[in-house]
Amino acid sequence: MNKKRMILIILACSMVFALAGCTGKESTYPNKSITMIIPYGAGGTTDLTGRQLAIQMEKFLGKSITVVNQGGASGTVGTKSV
Repeated sequence: MNKKRMILIILACSMVFALAGCTGKESTYPNKSITMIIPYGAGGTTDLTGRQLAIQMEKFLGKSITVVNQGGASGTVGTKSV
């Protein structure tokens, strides 16, 4: 068997295995509501920006987004909860 033919066989097998996991059906992601954690207190610039971002993401994703502010320790508390 020549080298070119062996490479073609390997590529063909790779394609078959790669496509074996595809079902042809698109999954909907995300499939649950989303919680956006803002690691700073309510009322600040990050809160206002995060809430506006959540509104736009809800329109794009079609899922509800809950915004939760977890301030404290310069953002460490909220970051750790994520």
